[in-house]
Amino acid sequence: MHKIVPLVFDVQNYEGNQAFRMDTVVLVDDKDQVLVDCGTPNILPVIEDAFEKAGLRIQDLTGIVITHQDQDHIGSLAAVKRKAPNAKVYASEAQSLAISGKEKPMRLIDEEAEYEKLSEDQKKTTPTPESLWPKVECTEVDVLVKDGDLFPWCGGTEIIFTEGHMPGHISLYVQETKTFIAGDAMNFSDDGKAHYPEKFTYDIQLAKKNLADVSKKYDIREIVCYHGGIWRGDDSKLLQNME
Repeated sequence: MHKIVPLVFDVQNYEGNQAFRMDTVVLVDDKDQVLVDCGTPNILPVIEDAFEKAGLRIQDLTGIVITHQDQDHIGSLAAVKRKAPNAKVYASEAQSLAISGKEKPMRLIDEEAEYEKLSEDQKKTTPTPESLWPKVECTEVDVLVKDGDLFPWCGGTEIIFTEGHMPGHISLYVQETKTFIAGDAMNFSDDGKAHYPEKFTYDIQLAKKNLADVSKKYDIREIVCYHGGIWRGDDSKLLQNME
């Protein structure tokens, strides 16, 4: 039995967003159940509800893949791991340092740099980025993945480095269903168009190159975007018309 089970995490009032939706999946087969990314901080009840609606149990997870360190991807990782203590956490080496708390998150470093540009008078009335930063509980990464690593999940799932959004950002390709699980390498807007998340991407040219390479190398019939949901069809037209 191989299946890709979609999950939706819906939260309210996250970082100024009245409604904030995250779309992800669990890869399910006879031996494994692997979740991709873990949502914003403090939403374990939302995650448990999504699992229940999908007919799954968090306790049965054998793996958790983290595409990158942003708070909406690792925020509830520690809470999920406590519910599924046997689940191994997978991430790239570059991303593992922030996930495990060995270095500051990249976004926080950026915000601190912007704060330091303020005048002394401005700093007196501006909270420090550290004081505003959501408290994310750190979690050790069990398995450091490399580009091209192939895992047996759902008959064969390949790790693809889709750097650009962040160094070490990863996506997944499920061979049997030709599914590309993009993480934040791309997203879908409400009008159904594919976009690069340019505002939050560190190297947009690298991001574009890597997605172009993915489109050439892989036969993709389904795309899962963490922000935007699931798309099915011929990826060649979709990725050629991205904005």
